[in-house]
Formats: sequence, C-alpha cells, structure tokens
Amino acid sequence: MVKSRTKNDPSYEGRLSLAIDALNNEKITKLRDAARTFDVSLTTLRRRLKGSVPAHNASITRRKMTPTEEAVLRGWVFSLERRGVPPRQHMLHEMANILLAQRDPTKIPEKRQPDLKAKFARRLSYSRALCEDPVVIGGFFEEIKQLKEEYGIADEDIYNFDETGFAMGISSTAKVICSSDRSGKPSLIQPGNREWVTIVECVGSTGTVVPPLIIFKSGTNRAECYTSPKLPPDWSITHSPNGWTSDEIGLQWLERIFEPKTRPLTVGTYRLLILDGHSSHLTPGFDQACKNNNIIACCMPPHSSHLLQPLDVGVFSVLKRLYGAAVESRIRIGIYHVDKLDFLDMLYSVRIQTYTTQNIKSGFSHTGIVPYNPQKVLSQLQIAVREATPASIRPSTSSSSTWSPKTPYNARTLEKQAKSVKRSLNMGDLDSNSPSCPAFNQLIKGSLVVMHQAAILARENHNLREANDILQKRRTRRTKALQADGILTVAEGRELAQELPEEAQPPPPPNGSAPLQPAQRALPRCSNCWEIGHKRNRCPNIST
Repeated sequence: MVKSRTKNDPSYEGRLSLAIDALNNEKITKLRDAARTFDVSLTTLRRRLKGSVPAHNASITRRKMTPTEEAVLRGWVFSLERRGVPPRQHMLHEMANILLAQRDPTKIPEKRQPDLKAKFARRLSYSRALCEDPVVIGGFFEEIKQLKEEYGIADEDIYNFDETGFAMGISSTAKVICSSDRSGKPSLIQPGNREWVTIVECVGSTGTVVPPLIIFKSGTNRAECYTSPKLPPDWSITHSPNGWTSDEIGLQWLERIFEPKTRPLTVGTYRLLILDGHSSHLTPGFDQACKNNNIIACCMPPHSSHLLQPLDVGVFSVLKRLYGAAVESRIRIGIYHVDKLDFLDMLYSVRIQTYTTQNIKSGFSHTGIVPYNPQKVLSQLQIAVREATPASIRPSTSSSSTWSPKTPYNARTLEKQAKSVKRSLNMGDLDSNSPSCPAFNQLIKGSLVVMHQAAILARENHNLREANDILQKRRTRRTKALQADGILTVAEGRELAQELPEEAQPPPPPNGSAPLQPAQRALPRCSNCWEIGHKRNRCPNIST
C-alpha cells in the first residue's frame, strides 16, 4: 500500500518527526534518503530542520492571544453567561487587555479597523417619518430666522429645553458575548425596579448646561435624596404622583431655575427657548412668565424632535446609553436593586461624561440651529468615497537580552523564562519531540492558566469591593420626609435635612447593671430534695 504524501494526512506530521529523529540520531545521514524512507517532502523536511514550524502552529504565533489565554477568556464568558449576565463586547476587550498586559503591558491590541464601527439602527415611528416634510421643517427654520431678526436675539442666547425619562432599574439593550451553541437571544438580568424618574434638562448653544430638575415618583420630598455628597448644590429635586412633569412643575422650573441661571449669561435683551409641544409648555402661565422675563418660546413641529432638538440629537441618546451601562455594571457586581440615591449617584457620573461642550455644540450644529444652516437637516446625507491611505510600515526591531533565572510573577516573565530553560536543556522549540518536552509544556500551560485566572479574579474582587462599599452605605442610610413641598435645590434640601430631629436612641442600661451575657443552661434541680445543683441519682440525702 502506497503511503499518502498529502499534508492533510494525520500521519504526515508523525512521519516528518520520525525523519527528523533519524537524521538527528545519525541513523540516516542524507536528507534525500530520509525523505524517501519516510515518504515526506524533501523541501518540507529541509525547512523543518532549519527551524520552521507546521502551519497550524505558525498561525498561533500570528495571533495576539495564545490558546491558553483564549481558553481562560472563553471560560470567563461561559461563567458570566450561566449567571445571567453575559458580557458586552467592550467588557470582553477589557478582560482580554488585562490578560495581554500580564504578558507585555506595551502590547495592548487596538481596533483592526478604526474607521469602522458597529451601530444599532434607530427605530423611527411612522408619525415621525410623516413629519419629515421639507415644507414643515423649512417653516420652522424660517420662524427661527424671523424671531432672531425681530427681537435681535444673539446666537449665544439660544437654549433648548426638554424632559427625558428613566426607568431606574432598567439597563440598555446591547450586544453581549455568549456561547455559540445557545439558541435565541440571551437573557440579561435586570434589577426590575421600573420606578419612573423624569429629568428636566436645558442647554445653551455655547455649551452652557442649566442645572437639572429631577422629578421622583413620591408624595413628599425625601431627606436622603439631598444628602448624597456627590450632588452639586445647584441641582433641584421635586416629586409628583407618577414621576412625570406637570404644568405647575414646568412653570416653577422656568421661574426658579432657567430665568435666574441664564439671565447673567445673556448677551442681548431676549433669550430664545426652543421646546417641543408638550402640554406643560403651552399653558397661559408659562407663556406669561416668558413675556415677563424677555424669553421667546419657539415650539418645534410635532414629532420632529429627532431632527430639530439639540438635546435629542447630541445628548439624550448618549446619556441613556451610559446610564444603562452603569445599571448593568452594578448588576454584574451583585447589586440587584436601584433606589433613588443609587440613581442620583449614577446620574451624576454619566452626566459628567455626557454634557460636554463638544456634545452640546454638536447637537445645535447637527440640527442647523447654531450656526444657522437649514441644509444640515433638509439635505440628504452625501457619502464621499476616498482612497485609503496606506499605513506606514516600520521595520521591527528586536533586542536580545541575557537571561538570569528569576521567579516569574506574570505571564510574560513565565514564557520568557520557559524558553530560556528549554534552550539551556537543549529541548528546542515548543514543538520539539523530546520526551520531556510535553510534560514541561503542560507545566507551563498550567501555570499560565492559573496566572490568567488570578488576573480575572483580581478584577472581580475589585468590583465586589466597590459593590460592598455601596451596599454598606445603603444599609446605614436613614430615610426621613421633609416638611417642605415643591422644588428644592440640593443646598436647600440639605439645610432642611440638618434641621430634622435626631432619632431617639435606646436608653442606656441602669447604673451598676451588668452587661447582657449570652444565655446559659439552668442548673438541674433534684427531684428528691428539691435542691438546685444536682440530680436525683447523685442526691447526697438518699441513704445507700
């Protein structure tokens, strides 16, 4: 039977190994004779003797992660999936970077295609699609132009005001990494707290951010909502029966927040306030307050906020995405309930990332309001094709350093020392056929697995410590109702909270009383003489 010389044959690599052993042991002296004897390619045999490796091993060296690192990473993903919190793509990249940093902190992988980005398509309702009429949208821009000319409104005095709602315990929908064997969509655990919170926001065309008004679903203002040390004093908090805004709240926001905060920043005489057609914005009281304070209110066409409202275009989508990610991060560290203080802490953190001057100005620019450019909305998107600039190719530099045996503390030093040990023992490369090489390789692989798992456990331990601190603060928190009603700033709420009477402490034990001791078994009582301290079978009064 003729042996197959196909390289896909499982026995081909074994015959190559036998040919190399025969040449190394001088059982065969000529390459051609060894190739003919073991029926292998002469060219392949010559390359293997010069140090080349099989194709399936060569592809491993071109990967950023070793098979051991990939196996540990897969185990981490499967572990999170079983717990109901499959990781997102950015979490997978972050954990991969942690493992790679053990091997070489300077070689953190970057995106292979930095000019490409995966995005979710935005849902557009039929009513919004119908309102994308150039005549209607053009009429709105014409109205803005006329108002600016009539009242002499400067671009710096243009503001946008709107509300947005949050379900406190709901994270955002996103791609997650899960097992390829799973059928259907994976499940992601939610805290389940769907209590509604409304945030009233306002931004200016120069990047100005008016302090927000937060509307909780409650019957009274709660003292604990004002005591968070993170909250700025100029934030305002109020309540409503359903957590939504109302005509009264909208009017109070205009008079107590927008007017005093933006008046010192006014360049001209009038301010332009762009808003949607919500019922709380169209009341006679709201309109009269605008007239009394030189504020010109301009309503957008119905169902057009996704095109014309700077807050919708540049801020709200980012804010909700970051808040959903913040809720999800708390779920992953074991916090399964989001209360009002948790919401305020997360809102403060995500607002810092969201309400940047760049995002706000970008919202006004993309809506064509400031600078005034209706074509930004009216014109269709033009796709410009350009040739890609070839990346510069730099020759790689390698430096050799002498090796001295040291205890390895990470994957990089372990692999370096393993190669040095194998060279000193004349064991060759990792695919050597020496009998002791497989055992040595298994020892190195086991050590790498332990190091990678330790890195993952260190990150999870760090996250759990943060979760424990949050839960500890929540357990020691006191809840009290404030007597004042309506909108309160954080500074006002803190002052009222300090004036609340302290809770009564339990009375101290009377003087001379011993501290409480743990319960002890009572001494036995004799059923013969009824004395305490012994039983009947040991009673001294029974005559023997």
